[in-house]
Amino acid sequence: MAEVADGAVTMRCAYATLGQPPPVLRPLGECMSDSAACDAWNLAKVVQKWARIRPDKVALRLGGVSYTYREIDTESSRIARQLRERGCLAGDRVAVLGRNSVTTVNCLLAVLKMGGVYLP
Repeated sequence: MAEVADGAVTMRCAYATLGQPPPVLRPLGECMSDSAACDAWNLAKVVQKWARIRPDKVALRLGGVSYTYREIDTESSRIARQLRERGCLAGDRVAVLGRNSVTTVNCLLAVLKMGGVYLP
């Protein structure tokens, strides 16, 4: 996927588009004991779900260029694999330094996919 010049990132709210109410906010401790509740708030899992349900739907618009859920999911999965191959483990903190670009979005999703924590 090509690097895109600076621009505003617009991401559609998956829940609003699906016509479903967003998950109810709950204390973190309660969420940690209920993996389904955590998954509902995990952006990487929401993107993966949308990539399965509506892969060709626009997920992100940046600088006049549109990216589908399939494109975002595929590229962030590739980056997540590279992070794991380079020794990143679930729970690791990963610094992400970037501009408003699709690459930065994909890197943030990749860190979430591999179970890491990103530092913007």
